[in-house]
Amino acid sequence: MQLHGGIRLFSQEEMFRIHRAMMDVLADVGVEADLSDASLERLARAGLSVDLATRRVRFPVDVILETVQQLSGASTPEVTLEGTAKPPQPLRAPRHLHASVGAYHGFVYDIGRRVMRPATHRDMLNFLKVKRHLPDVDVSTAGICPQDVPQRVASVHAAAVAAKYCVCPSAPEVEGTHDLPWVERVMEAAGAWEPGRHRVVPIYPVSPLRLAGRGAEMMEYQAARGDLDFVIGMVIPGASSPITLVSQTVIVLAEEFGFNTIYRLLVDPPNNVLSPRYLGDDVCIMDMRHGAYALSGPEVSLLRLATHQMSGEFYKLLGRSGHGIRFFPDAQEPGIQAAMEGALMAMSDLCQGVYSYDEDVTCNVAMLGSLGGNLSLCLEEAIIDHEMFRFLQRFVQGMRVDEEALAVDVIGEIGPGGSFLATDHTARNVRREMWFPRLWHRGAWDAWVASGRRDALERASEQVNTYLAEDLEPVLDEARLRDVDRVVRDAELALLGTATGVTA
Repeated sequence: MQLHGGIRLFSQEEMFRIHRAMMDVLADVGVEADLSDASLERLARAGLSVDLATRRVRFPVDVILETVQQLSGASTPEVTLEGTAKPPQPLRAPRHLHASVGAYHGFVYDIGRRVMRPATHRDMLNFLKVKRHLPDVDVSTAGICPQDVPQRVASVHAAAVAAKYCVCPSAPEVEGTHDLPWVERVMEAAGAWEPGRHRVVPIYPVSPLRLAGRGAEMMEYQAARGDLDFVIGMVIPGASSPITLVSQTVIVLAEEFGFNTIYRLLVDPPNNVLSPRYLGDDVCIMDMRHGAYALSGPEVSLLRLATHQMSGEFYKLLGRSGHGIRFFPDAQEPGIQAAMEGALMAMSDLCQGVYSYDEDVTCNVAMLGSLGGNLSLCLEEAIIDHEMFRFLQRFVQGMRVDEEALAVDVIGEIGPGGSFLATDHTARNVRREMWFPRLWHRGAWDAWVASGRRDALERASEQVNTYLAEDLEPVLDEARLRDVDRVVRDAELALLGTATGVTA
């Protein structure tokens, strides 16, 4: 299935104007980079205009275009009205969908008590119990940041749980340079990573146009290790950008091309070349009525579409597949609002398609189970979101057009007024063609009443209770488990001065 035409916001001329506005911002306004004097002096030697007193960095055109060229894999750094010097990428609908539950949430929604509470080690195990029953869902991490240990070691504990209970564990987010090496040691102790492998984390600036604090520290730390990842802008219209939506896109592009230029210039060869990838699209807005930030709304979909079109059509970067589709309800608990927000946001993302030269596109559906603007995670919401994810999986499969599917011979055999219900053709194709919900009720009123009038949330709760009653066994042998626990204890002694005694 291909999106013929697809959803586009901008004409070629409009995209070029956005590109020129971004270049003007970087050349005239620049960015503020709170890096060491040594790093700023290195940037000056590389051709950037650096004011050590204000930490302001401005960019010549050719250096930014080289960054664009590296990210796009174009043959030349020149950017014209048609974008980068690469053939246009078709806008395709994804053929396959995979999903992830949560990200690294510090809170969970307790549906029995109807409260949002700090996440614990038990919650990490509970989410792993549920996730393993959800087909095509990533089970490499619990997606939980435990709050029953100090935050300086929370990531180390999260890494230990993933290493102990996940077949292919992935490392969690980290707080900073203090816990990052310990997370790496946990993964090595479990035998999941080769010794010396680095956990490379994305970097977020302090919008607008400023890199400071953790972001600056992580950039210099990773650059010194020869690790080049990506700086992702998260800009809020009316707060960290002008209220007009297109200006948010300008600042996002300026931050990502500007700070990634700085990043690559701080890394020594041969690791100083950015890998081709799509632009970041972490987007939120502010509800100007009461100052709350929000992740659901038509503005969010438009902003994601704007970055998506600039990235895939104008710069011809790799298609957005990592977090291409998101369930991001702002609702605080499961219910009608969460379902509406999740479904609308996910479908609007899906209909944007993926720019790709490859016909066989796989896309990730992210943040299943998220509530409260991605602040909390809920087991029952994850089950409900997975039902919508299965719906989308069937949708992207499209329709076959072949002899078996056209079924002209079957139509001729049954003829006018006949029934196709009992044919071999129906039996052969019914499960391939039809989608069967697991939570939704289909049937007459009387049947629904007789079943107890249960809604989707009640059915999801029943599934959660069934899954939580099961045991969760470690995937490591006893020796590896002791090694992982030893690294966690050593990390606590190094970072806290004492052991917490908390384990899972």
